[in-house]
Amino acid sequence: MAARKIAVDLPSNDENTLNNTEEGVYYQYIFPEGEALRYYYVVGNLYTYYEIKDDVKHLVWEGVEEDSRKKMKEKGKRPPEDKTQYYFYKNVWIIVSHMVKWGPRSQ
Repeated sequence: MAARKIAVDLPSNDENTLNNTEEGVYYQYIFPEGEALRYYYVVGNLYTYYEIKDDVKHLVWEGVEEDSRKKMKEKGKRPPEDKTQYYFYKNVWIIVSHMVKWGPRSQ
C-alpha cells in the first residue's frame, strides 16, 4: 500500500486534455493486483491511465465515458484490461463529508 501512495503522489508533467462531464465529485485509484507502477485515476467519468518509469509518472491514456460505458472518447494508447484490480475510492458530497475505502474491485 505504501508504494501505491508514493506512485499517486509522484509529479507528472502531463496534463489531461479531456475533462470529466459528470456532476458530483468522486476520485478513484485503480491498481492491478500486486503492482504499483501503473494505475488508473478516475474523476467522475474521466479515466486517466498512468505508468511510472524511472520515478516519473507518465499519462499514457485518457478516456471520457459516455452513454453508460457503451462509448468512450479517448486519447492515447488504451491499456489492456487487468482481471484483478484494487482500488482506493473517495467520494466527496459536501466539504465536511467524505468516504474513503480500499479493497478489491469487483468485476
